[in-house]
Amino acid sequence: MRLLRYDLLRFNIRDCPQVAIKVIRSLSRKLLLATRHIECLSLMNVHQRMKCMLGELAEEQGLVTAGGVELRLTHEEIGYLVGANRVTVTKALHNLEREGFLRVLNRRVIINRGSGKV
Repeated sequence: MRLLRYDLLRFNIRDCPQVAIKVIRSLSRKLLLATRHIECLSLMNVHQRMKCMLGELAEEQGLVTAGGVELRLTHEEIGYLVGANRVTVTKALHNLEREGFLRVLNRRVIINRGSGKV
């Protein structure tokens, strides 16, 4: 959703109900994602948080390939998303790889098909 000036948004919502519906849907989706993110960060350990966050990212932003869903993320970026340092992320990625949830190839995280949400 692009940023609009408040007066333009108000005008569009008043005169075009379809705009209001799209705004409400967009805000609802953002609220749902924020709630899930808070849930992941507060109620799960690092391993679980990574699985949760990577699954959600794969659904939203992943590139579907024959081998699974590809994400281009550094260990540092993953750490930022799950609230962990790079070393902990590396260990958790190795564990998830051993479980068959994902593969790490050339700075790409590939979530295997049939693993969790993907």
